[in-house]
Amino acid sequence: MTSAPYAVQRTHSLAIAWTMMQEKRIRHLPVLDGTRVVGVVSLRNLQEMMRTDGQVKHLTMDSAMTADPYLVEPNTPTEEVAKQMAKSRIGSALIVKGGRLKGIFTTVDAL
Repeated sequence: MTSAPYAVQRTHSLAIAWTMMQEKRIRHLPVLDGTRVVGVVSLRNLQEMMRTDGQVKHLTMDSAMTADPYLVEPNTPTEEVAKQMAKSRIGSALIVKGGRLKGIFTTVDAL
């Protein structure tokens, strides 16, 4: 798990997320509304949006994020999280406690 992961606000543009992902070399960004987790955006999501709409500067996270991310509590067994990620074919699980983002677990972490 990566504790204190990078995140973007729901109101941020896709261009901000793209730049952050490129600079930090990451593939998943939690999306927040204040401190509340409301989604996750992946590099693949952004690449698809850029193919369909090259002007991503005016688009916000709502247009590309997955609004129902896989959320787990910090004490959830790693094996359970990895199995669910494989079954659902998703690349990340957001670790939350009391509704606040505490970390992110990705397929790279699972490997």
